[in-house]
Amino acid sequence: MLKLLLTTSALLGPALAQTTAGAPAVTAYVMPAAAGAVPVADNPYAGASVYVSAQYAQKVQSSIVAAGANTTLVAAMQKVTTYPSFTWYDTMASLTNMSMHLKAAGDQGAGKNIIFQAVLYNLPNRDCNALASNGEIPQGELETYKTKYVDVFVAALKAKPANVIPVIIIEPDSLPNMATNLGKMKCDEKSNVEYRAGIAYAISQLSSIPGVVLYMDYGHGGWGGWPKNQAALPVIYKDVLDKAKALNPQSTFRGYASNVANYSPFKGNGACPAQEKCPLVNNMYDYNPCIDEDLYSTLSGKALTAAGLPNRWIVDTSRSGQKNIRQQWGSWCNLNAAGIGERPATDPSAVVDALVWAKPPGDSDGTSAAGAARLDKNCVPSTNKADVGFNALPNAPEAGQWFDAQFAMLVANANPAL
Repeated sequence: MLKLLLTTSALLGPALAQTTAGAPAVTAYVMPAAAGAVPVADNPYAGASVYVSAQYAQKVQSSIVAAGANTTLVAAMQKVTTYPSFTWYDTMASLTNMSMHLKAAGDQGAGKNIIFQAVLYNLPNRDCNALASNGEIPQGELETYKTKYVDVFVAALKAKPANVIPVIIIEPDSLPNMATNLGKMKCDEKSNVEYRAGIAYAISQLSSIPGVVLYMDYGHGGWGGWPKNQAALPVIYKDVLDKAKALNPQSTFRGYASNVANYSPFKGNGACPAQEKCPLVNNMYDYNPCIDEDLYSTLSGKALTAAGLPNRWIVDTSRSGQKNIRQQWGSWCNLNAAGIGERPATDPSAVVDALVWAKPPGDSDGTSAAGAARLDKNCVPSTNKADVGFNALPNAPEAGQWFDAQFAMLVANANPAL
């Protein structure tokens, strides 16, 4: 496939209705089985209806208008609005829209059960090894996180329509940092303590909601896939679960979310995940056997099971359609030449419940603006292959804001094509 490369590049207000001016009406998405599906009896996604957000469709509509007479691109963009993605709650203020989405989800279900997908993302000193998504709650204010964020989030879910089944990803880019990045940037021992305590509290409170399904963020193969990290991560997650059970003995989580807001393919079919240290040696990249997310979820299972932890997964494929597009595997910000990946589907492997779109395609990873307070080096475009921003797009807005040029690229480069 010819990949669209960008060299150039508004956050929209919320849409309170299920249709938006000029945009297609949104309806619930029924999860199909993946090709070669390996079903399990208790998969919450199997055959389920999943909420599709009109608010996201409104963002896409702005890009449809910008695409103008490019009818092929417009048609593909319109298809994107038919797929479900997760709604991110990354500030305390964002929680004010939660009841609106939950009501819309209940209405979309039309009396039948429907999944509402959300991301809990507001820890104190959030994303401690990066700048682009730094949060609003500073280190040392764990009580603020508990009482003004988690408790409000949980209260909204408890007031949801009866037919809504919440599926929640817990705190991306948090616990994996405690395994690999302690002592780097702001990932100090105090963050280690607060991350574990905060997430344990969130699990304990969310577990009190009947039917809730929780997936813990677990990084991706290019982060947790090295054997040393595969061994270290379950120890941390077991400690957090034990802390949650001390608060609520019914505390539990179903499994893990991998590749959240990242670009790794589910099945790379032997392709190098990055160019810096290719070719592969013994099917490993720099001694890492987890060269795609299928391998990561499969190979992580032994250590998780040995620790007495669950071994079920969801994998974010929202931007994983193009392989080997980055120079360094650790680059993560607004990658040039990326494309939308597999559509949401269930049971693609023996341990994966579903392929999902955790990161809504078109939402920026972080600003590239010089002098911005949250400017991260990964987001600074560079012509030097040694820089982590070598593959980053220019003219990027702040994390979470709509990035029209990126969205057009992701749609054009979608694999499978839209």
